[in-house]
Amino acid sequence: MALRTTMIWLTILGVTGLGASTASSQTCGPEPQNVVFLLDTSASTRTQIWHPVFDPTFPASCNAFDPDEIIQFLDDTTLTACGRTRTHRVDPALQAEGIETRFDGRYLNWRHSPESDPYAGEIEADLSGELPECLGGGAYGRFRQSRLSAAKLGVRDIICRITTAADPRIGLARLRLGGGSNGGYIRVPVQDESPAHLATLEAELDALVPLGASPMGEALFQIYTYFMSRTELPVGVDGVTNFPAYEYSTSDTGSGGPLSPSPPPSPVGTGCAQNIVVVYGDGAPTRDAFEPAGGTDLGFDDFQDLIGDFNPDNDFPEEGNELAPGNTAGVAYYLDDIALFMQERDFAPTLPGDQTVTIHTANMAPGDLIADVFLSKTASAGGGFDVPTEDSLFLAELILAAGPALPPCSNGLDDDFDGAADFPDDVGCRDANWSREDPACQDGFDNDGDGGTDWDGAGFGPPDPQCVDRPWRLREAAGQCGAGAELVVVVPLLQALARRRARRGRPTNR
Repeated sequence: MALRTTMIWLTILGVTGLGASTASSQTCGPEPQNVVFLLDTSASTRTQIWHPVFDPTFPASCNAFDPDEIIQFLDDTTLTACGRTRTHRVDPALQAEGIETRFDGRYLNWRHSPESDPYAGEIEADLSGELPECLGGGAYGRFRQSRLSAAKLGVRDIICRITTAADPRIGLARLRLGGGSNGGYIRVPVQDESPAHLATLEAELDALVPLGASPMGEALFQIYTYFMSRTELPVGVDGVTNFPAYEYSTSDTGSGGPLSPSPPPSPVGTGCAQNIVVVYGDGAPTRDAFEPAGGTDLGFDDFQDLIGDFNPDNDFPEEGNELAPGNTAGVAYYLDDIALFMQERDFAPTLPGDQTVTIHTANMAPGDLIADVFLSKTASAGGGFDVPTEDSLFLAELILAAGPALPPCSNGLDDDFDGAADFPDDVGCRDANWSREDPACQDGFDNDGDGGTDWDGAGFGPPDPQCVDRPWRLREAAGQCGAGAELVVVVPLLQALARRRARRGRPTNR
């Protein structure tokens, strides 16, 4: 808890440099952050949220239900199994729409096991939780919520907190409806705060229903193009292919977001604002293979040339396959690749500095192995944090921390606690607009495992050959993810203690 509290305050104070747009400090003034929320609204988000004590990886003593089975109820239902009678409460918001609440077989086994006895009353109670103070407080049915309802509550709390403390510009994206639909679109464009805009956000958030697939990678790709200019377009990873201009309407006609000659404009103005996308997900994305279809697929044909497997790894759940082998649901694992590209690449080449996007993730199914690992990996790649859906306070603090601020290399702070602040004193800064004081070649770690550390060996070994004379380099090896946000943002103080280097001879910044 102490480490996590430290992380929050370091972030609030700008120490971590999260979400920094690297616009020129000579031309930038205070500018509110641009924030887009994207919620998974697939059928799996109808699932009742799990009690935090439940561990889906640990078999329950009751095995009356198939662990792979999904059971659905439209009304509260009382069942007796393994000698225990339990009432399974449905989500009233779904019930009002005529939509059944889902119950996972593993969770039902746990509910009918003695392990859940201490929590049965809490789970079945009408009022078992306390609403956030910003939303008025009071009791509510915490465990009567589906994953989507819990996510909506979290977003409402975040919007309340950040608009009470500051004036961020907020937008809402949504997935297109229909099994064969592509990705998502901006339903509520990013705009300056106003009562009318907040009312629109509330209405559109309330209108989200858990139907269809979860093409989260495709949606994030399309949100990325929303941030870009409509005329001066950046190139992809191949250095040649241009990203498509965002040309989707905010209309919900058809599956939503049809092509339009007058799409919402890019929210990026002078390039001084920090850009954030908060992704709420609950597992493996489906129908997410970037297969062109339906006319809302701009750039899908070129996806491999634009981003592709930008964050190459062979770890779970990909295990070397961005497209899950043998699946018919279109399960794909490009979300982390897109997040890393958005964090590292400049999407507005005509603006000063590097314009990037930070990705935070909110886990709608904490405890689910794929959700835990993949969403954490996505946030790490995107320079952000992954937190449970209910931790809206932490997400709000992260967003507020990304408010009007200067780049880490010109903000007057020693962001990485190495005794040097900003360009040109901190050798981790290539220039005053650089996005980190502690890039991979100046962070005290052998990030690529080749036996070399940083540009100078970090005082205890040989230097990394990719870093020699280039301490500002963001990666120690081409094609790999460098320091990893899990190291850069979680343990800055531990880094400082481990490598509080003497002020060394400094190479030419070039």
